[in-house]
Amino acid sequence: MSPEPANRQEIDVLACLAGLKLTDEYLEELVQAYGYVEQMLIRPLLCRQAGASLRGLRSGLVRVAAEIWRS
Repeated sequence: MSPEPANRQEIDVLACLAGLKLTDEYLEELVQAYGYVEQMLIRPLLCRQAGASLRGLRSGLVRVAAEIWRS
């Protein structure tokens, strides 16, 4: 079963933890994109890392997004 998508507040917190300081406009773009990326990446990760916490996976995804954003 697939987990519920992250909500705007979770994404905002995770972006802050990843060191991103986003305007409302950029945060909205991240929220829209994050749902698609999360669904593409979480499914295989959950299969490979049985028992891994969803919070840890989401945090990792935001860090990857932050690195891409900065490059």
